[in-house]
Amino acid sequence: MRISYIMPQVDYAHTGMYVFSKKINLENTETYKINIYTTGRYILTINGKYICEGPCKSHEYVRYYDSIETDAFSVGENEITVTVMHVADNLNFTSVFQTLYPQLVFEAKSDTNLIVSDTSWKCEKDERIDFLYREIWRFIAPYEKVDYNKGFKSFNVCENGGFDFEKGLEAPYGITNGQALEPRPIPMLTPAAKKDFTIVKKGRNFIELDAGEYTTSKVYFNLNAKSKVKIIYSECYEFEDGKKLRDDVSGTLNGYFDIVNTCDATVYSPFWFRAFRFIRIEADDIDSAFLGATHKPWHYPVVFDGSFNCSDEYFNKMQHISINTMLCCTHETFYDCPYYEQQQYVMDATIE
Repeated sequence: MRISYIMPQVDYAHTGMYVFSKKINLENTETYKINIYTTGRYILTINGKYICEGPCKSHEYVRYYDSIETDAFSVGENEITVTVMHVADNLNFTSVFQTLYPQLVFEAKSDTNLIVSDTSWKCEKDERIDFLYREIWRFIAPYEKVDYNKGFKSFNVCENGGFDFEKGLEAPYGITNGQALEPRPIPMLTPAAKKDFTIVKKGRNFIELDAGEYTTSKVYFNLNAKSKVKIIYSECYEFEDGKKLRDDVSGTLNGYFDIVNTCDATVYSPFWFRAFRFIRIEADDIDSAFLGATHKPWHYPVVFDGSFNCSDEYFNKMQHISINTMLCCTHETFYDCPYYEQQQYVMDATIE
């Protein structure tokens, strides 16, 4: 069955977050296989529950779609939400494909039911979120300037081409409307258990938090109503003569940041992963604005099949650092290529 690509019906889609959604009533619970592709980075939720995100990076002549099984649908009304990061400016965030419009092709199939992308879906632009780009490292995802006092802008939805997930139709000359798709060749990113921070420093208008080690994580900030905070992510403290030991906290924290202006009390989580060891949160009154934070490390399902032990404790520490660095770096910047076919990464490091 050929499934339609859907997109907002506009002359030009500006850079931003676009939310595709559909409500559907179901008479029974079943396991569904979902096939999904978007032209930008997406996060899929069902009834507010996180399901997956992607797609993984590809190359000039193909794009990858994701497949996942889920039992998140329930009896009664269900809501499917796909949030898509759309980057229209070729000069910003060069690690993703720039397209004229955010597009979605979606198929959820059970033994008795089929849910597909069509013009019955809604599409809205999340006007609350603007992107903050780095001046130099444009291959890394933008940070966010968020104002929860703003709202959403609705668009009509139209169809633009289609794709058959069973037949795997491809465009004959490279990419035409994003229709040359293949199954994702590598495993999905997975979250680890939620972790807490420890407090390093605190003042009237700031707090500095320590994750314990360098990490690539999704971060969750519990913020009070009518608050404005600046969230700075750092790998270590800095000094006049540069960076030193990560455990030396006598310097200052600098780095790229998110800015959040709340309306009601909310839990803010940036769309993209954040890489950091320390986080500094600034507000006019930190006790009033900031209520707490947690994070979930996010990486590929790496298995370390082996062991390492040395009489020199420094080498043992180096082994721990190398493993943690691999976990932090196995995100889609490094390993998403069409030739990496393994379904699980295994590191054999048995050394005595």
